[in-house]
Amino acid sequence: MLRAMAHVAPRADAALVGGTVRDALLKRAPADVDVDVAVPRGALDLARRVADRVGGAYLILDAERGAARVITESARLDVTDWRAPTLADDLMARDFTVNALAVSLRALLRDGAAAIVDPARGRDDLAAGRLRLPAAHVLADDPLRALRGVRLEASLGLSLTPGATRAIRVAAPALSSVSIERVRDELLAIVALASGGATMRRLDALGLLRAVFPEVEAMRRTTQPRPHRFDVLEHSLRAVAGVDRALADLSAFGDAAEALAAHLAEPVGGGVTRAQLLRLGALLHDVAKPETRRV
Repeated sequence: MLRAMAHVAPRADAALVGGTVRDALLKRAPADVDVDVAVPRGALDLARRVADRVGGAYLILDAERGAARVITESARLDVTDWRAPTLADDLMARDFTVNALAVSLRALLRDGAAAIVDPARGRDDLAAGRLRLPAAHVLADDPLRALRGVRLEASLGLSLTPGATRAIRVAAPALSSVSIERVRDELLAIVALASGGATMRRLDALGLLRAVFPEVEAMRRTTQPRPHRFDVLEHSLRAVAGVDRALADLSAFGDAAEALAAHLAEPVGGGVTRAQLLRLGALLHDVAKPETRRV
Protein backbone atom coordinates (compact mmCIF):
# COMPACT_ATOMS: atom_id res chain seq x y z
CA MET A 1 0.00 0.00 0.00
CA LEU A 2 2.89 2.35 0.73
CA ARG A 3 4.31 1.57 -2.70
CA ALA A 4 0.97 2.58 -4.18
CA MET A 5 1.14 5.81 -2.21
CA ALA A 6 4.61 6.47 -3.57
CA HIS A 7 3.27 6.13 -7.11
CA VAL A 8 0.30 8.44 -6.61
CA ALA A 9 2.13 10.90 -4.33
CA PRO A 10 5.84 11.24 -5.12
CA ARG A 11 6.08 14.36 -2.94
CA ALA A 12 9.01 14.42 -0.54
CA ASP A 13 7.04 15.71 2.45
CA ALA A 14 4.81 12.64 2.99
CA ALA A 15 5.92 11.05 6.26
CA LEU A 16 5.36 7.70 7.90
CA VAL A 17 4.39 8.56 11.47
CA GLY A 18 3.45 7.08 14.81
CA GLY A 19 3.17 3.45 15.81
CA THR A 20 4.88 1.94 12.78
CA VAL A 21 8.06 3.91 13.49
CA ARG A 22 7.78 3.16 17.21
CA ASP A 23 7.35 -0.58 16.68
CA ALA A 24 10.31 -0.68 14.29
CA LEU A 25 12.49 0.87 16.99
CA LEU A 26 11.17 -1.67 19.50
CA LYS A 27 11.78 -4.46 16.96
CA ARG A 28 8.18 -5.38 17.56
CA ALA A 29 6.12 -7.01 14.83
CA PRO A 30 2.54 -5.66 15.05
CA ALA A 31 -0.34 -8.11 14.84
CA ASP A 32 -1.98 -6.07 12.08
CA VAL A 33 -0.64 -3.91 9.27
CA ASP A 34 -1.83 -0.50 10.45
CA VAL A 35 0.06 2.43 8.93
CA ASP A 36 -0.24 6.20 9.49
CA VAL A 37 1.00 8.77 6.98
CA ALA A 38 0.95 12.55 7.44
CA VAL A 39 1.05 15.12 4.64
CA PRO A 40 0.95 18.92 4.75
CA ARG A 41 -2.41 18.97 2.95
CA GLY A 42 -4.57 16.96 0.55
CA ALA A 43 -4.95 13.85 2.73
CA LEU A 44 -8.51 13.10 1.59
CA ASP A 45 -7.63 13.19 -2.10
CA LEU A 46 -4.44 11.21 -1.56
CA ALA A 47 -6.22 8.46 0.38
CA ARG A 48 -8.93 8.23 -2.27
CA ARG A 49 -6.34 7.83 -5.02
CA VAL A 50 -4.47 5.15 -3.07
CA ALA A 51 -7.74 3.30 -2.44
CA ASP A 52 -8.50 3.38 -6.16
CA ARG A 53 -5.04 2.08 -7.03
CA VAL A 54 -5.04 -0.85 -4.57
CA GLY A 55 -8.75 -1.63 -4.84
CA GLY A 56 -9.39 -0.82 -1.20
CA ALA A 57 -12.27 0.78 0.66
CA TYR A 58 -12.10 4.54 1.21
CA LEU A 59 -13.46 6.08 4.41
CA ILE A 60 -13.44 9.74 5.43
CA LEU A 61 -12.66 9.96 9.14
CA ASP A 62 -12.72 13.75 9.53
CA ALA A 63 -13.44 15.88 6.49
CA GLU A 64 -12.88 19.16 8.32
CA ARG A 65 -9.46 18.27 9.72
CA GLY A 66 -8.37 16.17 6.74
CA ALA A 67 -8.25 12.52 7.81
CA ALA A 68 -9.15 9.47 5.74
CA ARG A 69 -8.63 5.71 5.82
CA VAL A 70 -7.89 3.08 3.20
CA ILE A 71 -8.82 -0.49 4.08
CA THR A 72 -7.83 -3.69 2.31
CA GLU A 73 -8.10 -7.32 3.37
CA SER A 74 -4.56 -7.26 4.74
CA ALA A 75 -3.86 -3.67 5.80
CA ARG A 76 -5.19 -0.33 6.97
CA LEU A 77 -3.75 3.04 6.04
CA ASP A 78 -4.67 6.33 7.72
CA VAL A 79 -3.71 9.55 5.94
CA THR A 80 -3.97 12.88 7.76
CA ASP A 81 -3.17 16.51 7.09
CA TRP A 82 -0.68 18.16 9.41
CA ARG A 83 -2.34 19.81 12.39
CA ALA A 84 0.35 22.49 12.42
CA PRO A 85 2.55 24.44 10.00
CA THR A 86 5.45 21.95 10.19
CA LEU A 87 5.84 18.21 10.63
CA ALA A 88 7.70 18.71 13.91
CA ASP A 89 4.85 20.84 15.29
CA ASP A 90 2.33 18.26 14.08
CA LEU A 91 4.20 15.54 15.97
CA MET A 92 4.24 17.61 19.16
CA ALA A 93 0.42 17.63 19.07
CA ARG A 94 0.16 13.82 19.04
CA ASP A 95 -0.84 11.64 21.98
CA PHE A 96 2.44 10.38 23.47
CA THR A 97 6.09 11.07 22.72
CA VAL A 98 6.71 7.47 21.63
CA ASN A 99 4.18 8.08 18.85
CA ALA A 100 5.55 11.52 17.96
CA LEU A 101 8.05 9.98 15.55
CA ALA A 102 8.26 10.22 11.76
CA VAL A 103 10.40 9.27 8.77
CA SER A 104 10.32 10.48 5.18
CA LEU A 105 8.22 8.06 3.15
CA ARG A 106 10.10 8.79 -0.06
CA ALA A 107 13.52 8.22 1.54
CA LEU A 108 12.33 5.04 3.24
CA LEU A 109 11.01 3.50 0.03
CA ARG A 110 13.99 4.67 -2.02
CA ASP A 111 16.83 3.80 0.35
CA GLY A 112 15.30 1.33 2.80
CA ALA A 113 16.20 3.66 5.68
CA ALA A 114 15.50 7.25 6.70
CA ALA A 115 16.37 9.69 9.45
CA ILE A 116 13.85 9.82 12.31
CA VAL A 117 12.15 13.11 13.11
CA ASP A 118 11.87 13.13 16.91
CA PRO A 119 11.02 16.60 18.30
CA ALA A 120 9.63 15.26 21.62
CA ARG A 121 12.54 12.91 22.44
CA GLY A 122 10.34 9.87 22.02
CA ARG A 123 13.31 7.58 21.44
CA ASP A 124 14.69 8.51 24.86
CA ASP A 125 11.34 7.65 26.41
CA LEU A 126 11.24 4.30 24.60
CA ALA A 127 14.70 3.47 25.93
CA ALA A 128 13.64 4.47 29.45
CA GLY A 129 10.29 2.64 29.27
CA ARG A 130 8.30 5.87 29.71
CA LEU A 131 4.93 6.86 28.33
CA ARG A 132 4.97 10.66 28.40
CA LEU A 133 2.79 13.42 26.96
CA PRO A 134 4.51 15.66 24.39
CA ALA A 135 2.48 18.69 25.52
CA ALA A 136 0.05 19.53 28.31
CA HIS A 137 -2.92 20.09 25.99
CA VAL A 138 -2.95 16.80 24.08
CA LEU A 139 -5.52 15.05 26.30
CA ALA A 140 -7.83 18.06 26.24
CA ASP A 141 -7.55 18.03 22.45
CA ASP A 142 -8.75 14.42 22.38
CA PRO A 143 -9.80 12.79 25.68
CA LEU A 144 -9.80 9.34 24.05
CA ARG A 145 -6.03 9.49 24.35
CA ALA A 146 -6.43 8.90 28.09
CA LEU A 147 -7.94 5.49 27.38
CA ARG A 148 -5.31 4.80 24.73
CA GLY A 149 -2.55 5.58 27.21
CA VAL A 150 -3.60 2.70 29.45
CA ARG A 151 -3.78 0.36 26.46
CA LEU A 152 -0.32 1.38 25.27
CA GLU A 153 1.06 0.97 28.79
CA ALA A 154 -0.23 -2.60 28.89
CA SER A 155 0.59 -3.62 25.33
CA LEU A 156 4.05 -2.03 25.07
CA GLY A 157 5.28 -2.68 28.60
CA LEU A 158 5.85 1.03 29.21
CA SER A 159 4.93 3.02 32.32
CA LEU A 160 2.91 6.23 32.33
CA THR A 161 4.92 9.03 33.90
CA PRO A 162 3.51 10.68 37.04
CA GLY A 163 2.65 13.74 34.97
CA ALA A 164 0.80 11.65 32.38
CA THR A 165 -1.02 9.78 35.15
CA ARG A 166 -2.24 13.01 36.74
CA ALA A 167 -3.32 14.38 33.37
CA ILE A 168 -5.29 11.22 32.59
CA ARG A 169 -7.18 11.45 35.89
CA VAL A 170 -8.10 15.04 35.06
CA ALA A 171 -9.14 14.16 31.50
CA ALA A 172 -11.16 11.05 32.41
CA PRO A 173 -14.59 12.75 32.81
CA ALA A 174 -14.26 14.28 29.34
CA LEU A 175 -14.46 10.81 27.78
CA SER A 176 -18.23 11.32 27.75
CA SER A 177 -17.72 13.89 25.00
CA VAL A 178 -16.01 11.38 22.70
CA SER A 179 -18.07 9.51 20.11
CA ILE A 180 -19.24 6.14 21.39
CA GLU A 181 -17.81 4.44 18.29
CA ARG A 182 -14.28 5.62 19.09
CA VAL A 183 -14.61 4.62 22.74
CA ARG A 184 -15.95 1.22 21.66
CA ASP A 185 -12.98 0.58 19.38
CA GLU A 186 -10.47 1.48 22.10
CA LEU A 187 -12.29 -0.65 24.65
CA LEU A 188 -12.33 -3.63 22.27
CA ALA A 189 -8.59 -3.23 21.78
CA ILE A 190 -8.16 -3.33 25.55
CA VAL A 191 -10.20 -6.52 26.02
CA ALA A 192 -8.10 -8.13 23.28
CA LEU A 193 -5.07 -7.93 25.60
CA ALA A 194 -3.98 -10.98 27.56
CA SER A 195 -3.77 -8.77 30.67
CA GLY A 196 -7.42 -7.69 30.50
CA GLY A 197 -8.02 -8.02 34.24
CA ALA A 198 -4.97 -5.97 35.28
CA THR A 199 -5.72 -3.37 32.61
CA MET A 200 -9.30 -3.01 33.83
CA ARG A 201 -7.98 -2.36 37.33
CA ARG A 202 -5.66 0.28 35.94
CA LEU A 203 -8.60 1.93 34.16
CA ASP A 204 -10.51 1.91 37.43
CA ALA A 205 -7.64 3.43 39.40
CA LEU A 206 -7.39 6.30 36.92
CA GLY A 207 -11.13 7.03 36.90
CA LEU A 208 -11.52 5.83 33.31
CA LEU A 209 -13.62 2.73 33.95
CA ARG A 210 -16.48 4.73 35.46
CA ALA A 211 -16.19 7.24 32.63
CA VAL A 212 -16.90 4.42 30.16
CA PHE A 213 -19.26 2.42 32.40
CA PRO A 214 -20.92 4.73 34.98
CA GLU A 215 -22.59 1.62 36.42
CA VAL A 216 -19.34 0.53 38.11
CA GLU A 217 -19.81 3.02 40.94
CA ALA A 218 -23.02 1.31 42.01
CA MET A 219 -21.25 -2.06 41.61
CA ARG A 220 -18.48 -0.82 43.91
CA ARG A 221 -21.00 0.08 46.62
CA THR A 222 -22.97 -3.17 46.42
CA THR A 223 -22.00 -5.91 48.86
CA GLN A 224 -22.95 -9.56 48.35
CA PRO A 225 -24.08 -12.33 50.69
CA ARG A 226 -22.19 -15.58 51.20
CA PRO A 227 -20.61 -17.45 49.52
CA HIS A 228 -19.31 -14.20 47.96
CA ARG A 229 -16.44 -12.42 49.72
CA PHE A 230 -16.25 -9.23 47.64
CA ASP A 231 -18.42 -6.38 46.46
CA VAL A 232 -19.86 -6.66 42.96
CA LEU A 233 -17.13 -4.65 41.22
CA GLU A 234 -14.24 -6.48 42.89
CA HIS A 235 -15.93 -9.79 42.09
CA SER A 236 -16.31 -8.73 38.45
CA LEU A 237 -12.69 -7.58 38.10
CA ARG A 238 -11.57 -10.92 39.52
CA ALA A 239 -13.80 -12.64 36.97
CA VAL A 240 -11.95 -10.86 34.14
CA ALA A 241 -8.64 -11.97 35.64
CA GLY A 242 -10.02 -15.51 35.77
CA VAL A 243 -10.83 -15.34 32.07
CA ASP A 244 -7.26 -14.18 31.42
CA ARG A 245 -5.89 -17.20 33.26
CA ALA A 246 -8.21 -19.62 31.46
CA LEU A 247 -7.39 -18.22 28.02
CA ALA A 248 -3.66 -18.27 28.73
CA ASP A 249 -3.67 -22.07 29.06
CA LEU A 250 -6.52 -23.86 27.34
CA SER A 251 -4.77 -27.21 27.82
CA ALA A 252 -6.75 -27.55 31.05
CA PHE A 253 -9.77 -28.26 28.85
CA GLY A 254 -8.17 -31.45 27.56
CA ASP A 255 -9.35 -32.78 24.21
CA ALA A 256 -11.63 -29.77 23.76
CA ALA A 257 -8.74 -27.26 23.93
CA GLU A 258 -8.11 -27.00 20.19
CA ALA A 259 -11.77 -26.61 19.30
CA LEU A 260 -12.26 -24.12 22.11
CA ALA A 261 -9.31 -22.03 20.93
CA ALA A 262 -10.75 -21.88 17.42
CA HIS A 263 -14.18 -21.00 18.80
CA LEU A 264 -12.84 -18.15 20.92
CA ALA A 265 -10.73 -16.75 18.08
CA GLU A 266 -13.64 -16.68 15.66
CA PRO A 267 -14.92 -13.21 14.72
CA VAL A 268 -18.58 -12.66 15.55
CA GLY A 269 -18.97 -9.37 13.67
CA GLY A 270 -16.88 -6.32 12.94
CA GLY A 271 -13.69 -8.27 13.61
CA VAL A 272 -14.60 -8.76 17.29
CA THR A 273 -13.76 -12.22 18.62
CA ARG A 274 -15.52 -14.33 21.20
CA ALA A 275 -12.48 -14.02 23.48
CA GLN A 276 -12.91 -10.23 23.55
CA LEU A 277 -16.61 -10.58 24.32
CA LEU A 278 -15.84 -13.13 27.03
CA ARG A 279 -13.67 -10.62 28.90
CA LEU A 280 -16.26 -7.89 28.44
CA GLY A 281 -18.99 -10.26 29.59
CA ALA A 282 -16.97 -11.16 32.69
CA LEU A 283 -16.72 -7.48 33.61
CA LEU A 284 -20.43 -6.82 33.14
CA HIS A 285 -22.02 -10.15 34.07
CA ASP A 286 -23.33 -8.74 37.39
CA VAL A 287 -23.93 -5.18 36.26
CA ALA A 288 -27.64 -5.33 37.21
CA LYS A 289 -27.11 -6.60 40.77
CA PRO A 290 -27.18 -3.10 42.34
CA GLU A 291 -30.61 -2.51 40.80
CA THR A 292 -32.07 -5.91 41.69
CA ARG A 293 -30.51 -6.50 45.10
CA ARG A 294 -32.97 -7.19 47.91
CA VAL A 295 -32.38 -7.60 51.63
